[in-house]
Amino acid sequence: MDRQTLLQQKRQRLQELRQRRLNVDDGTLPSAAVTPKESSEGSMVASEVRKSEVSTTKVDAGVQVKKFVEVSRFDKGIQTDKKVVVETPQVVEVAETPELVETPSAPSPEPESTVYIEDMIQVKPVSNTTTGTIPLHSYITTDPVIQVDCYEDLVAIMFEQKVIIFKQQLVAVAVVESVTPIALIRFSSRNKIVGGLKNGKIVAWNLNEDEMLSSPPSFAHKDLHEGPITGLEVIDTLVVSSSYDRINFWSVNFLAYPQQTIHFESELMKPFMIQDFEIVADPKIDDIVICESGLKRLVNDEKRNFVQSTISTRNLKGVIKIGMKDDTSILCGYSQTFDLYVFNMSTQITKITTNYIILGVEDRKGHQFQFSSFGRRLDSTGVVEVWDLSKDISHPIMSINTEVLSVAFAQDFIIVTHSSGVSVYELEVSSEIKYNINDVI
Repeated sequence: MDRQTLLQQKRQRLQELRQRRLNVDDGTLPSAAVTPKESSEGSMVASEVRKSEVSTTKVDAGVQVKKFVEVSRFDKGIQTDKKVVVETPQVVEVAETPELVETPSAPSPEPESTVYIEDMIQVKPVSNTTTGTIPLHSYITTDPVIQVDCYEDLVAIMFEQKVIIFKQQLVAVAVVESVTPIALIRFSSRNKIVGGLKNGKIVAWNLNEDEMLSSPPSFAHKDLHEGPITGLEVIDTLVVSSSYDRINFWSVNFLAYPQQTIHFESELMKPFMIQDFEIVADPKIDDIVICESGLKRLVNDEKRNFVQSTISTRNLKGVIKIGMKDDTSILCGYSQTFDLYVFNMSTQITKITTNYIILGVEDRKGHQFQFSSFGRRLDSTGVVEVWDLSKDISHPIMSINTEVLSVAFAQDFIIVTHSSGVSVYELEVSSEIKYNINDVI
């Protein structure tokens, strides 16, 4: 075979490869391409903020779901890694070299970034829709559910590296993903979800504009989190996050660096380990309590290591705010007991005893006396209880016997996650009676 024939065959193969690549680009494969800016010396420079690409996700009953393909990027003007990671399969450019590899003529595979909700969530219908301990809806998931958060009729179910946003009846409407495992999520608004990652980053997914903002790597600023996010609260546009030795205040619209940082110094042979925190009144340092070797109230005084007083030395499993007329009471759970304290005086009001080991508590937003608790009995069975301290301070108003990992309130429903999926229960709660909780004690 002469040289001219060989060159002609190679040109023909190149043309075929180019045509296949164009066919893929015209299909459903996302073409997110972010070009990092690098200096000639290899130093780190600012990365441009761009919209992430959006693909559609197939769901039962023909519902089209937006899926956000995560692109690693930061606010404008942030020092970031030279390398920009794109979370979608990319078409590889084929160099025009003399040696070419024959490509199989089989049809192009479906992009790996496509998520099929029906492969992840299976509906298990329940015909009994009365109130009580029978769930209205149950959903089996192929991946373990880690956390759930709610906003009005929206429910966000968090897996290790993705969050699926549903309507209240668990009809999927959006999917967001993360390269790094997610530690916690919170709704900021109907269209924005804030996530705390296990590498210490804070991210904000904007569901309307199909984009994600991220704080930079920990080495970019001395006040950034250096360990997993242990606590996360969002109040309007303010984000408050904690890691093992610090609490940061952020704007949800600007994650370049925190607006304020509280950095706790560890004692000799005793590292400072924040497990959770609660904003009791205003989102400021003096109105925050933390779970760290007990329950501690903070103060804006670095000389005191920001700790005003130790309210309790018990090993707590959660702390929430319980409203009185002045919104100054807090409730914390440990072992088989709830302790209720007056925040300003750090004095105990009362103690509530349960018949199970408390694993967590969750308050019901907008209902100042109501909260849920969940745990495990001595026979290893799980239990979820709903309390209304304006009606009864000794007994829950609703009890559900079920395996449980976390709970969240969604309007008149309570969402329970467990190792095999999610269940939705209707609340047995009548009109709230608003008066000082001291009248019930």
